[in-house]
Amino acid sequence: MSQRTSFNYKGKFTLITGASKGLGKAYAEELAVRGSNLVLVARTKDALETLAASLRRDHGVRVEVIQADLADMSAPERIMEELDRLGVDLDLLVNNAAVGYSGGFFTRPIVEELTPVSVNVYSLVALTHLLGRRMVARGSGGIINVGSNGGFQPGPFNATYGATKAFVLMFSEAVAEEIKGSGVRMMVANPGATATAFFEQSPPP
Repeated sequence: MSQRTSFNYKGKFTLITGASKGLGKAYAEELAVRGSNLVLVARTKDALETLAASLRRDHGVRVEVIQADLADMSAPERIMEELDRLGVDLDLLVNNAAVGYSGGFFTRPIVEELTPVSVNVYSLVALTHLLGRRMVARGSGGIINVGSNGGFQPGPFNATYGATKAFVLMFSEAVAEEIKGSGVRMMVANPGATATAFFEQSPPP
């Protein structure tokens, strides 16, 4: 029976979206412990810079910061341009950024129902395509898309968020099948409720 070996993160480059807090920050800290260089992406530059400084100091890894609002549909292309400017060739993409608002669908402004679609679906698909295509051409790399347990069933009063996470699950499983044997692996992580600042933006109805 073949024995599975651990992936060597040392010297590799990982890009994490939504990296300034919550799960994204936790992923960044753990990957830095394992020796991965990092590209941290989020809207809040000050928080990113503070995290980047501590990771450089504590773990001796290279950490770059890209400020981007993934609700802006031009953001994925601008992230690509910045990676090229930095000379970074990614080994791992962690699509972690997500937005969700609780409340009745018809009681909230339409912009609050469309923002999760922009962040959780559009930006994830765009970054997966833009960065994953390069990985496939190279023959190596990995993509982790962060879904949610909320994507397995309809969620009244959180309808749009749950639907976007169902998309993430179906999309990730389909593309993972397409790229089998390419040297690139894709997976979807579906965490349950986690004590992060996410619930500050999505209070119960």
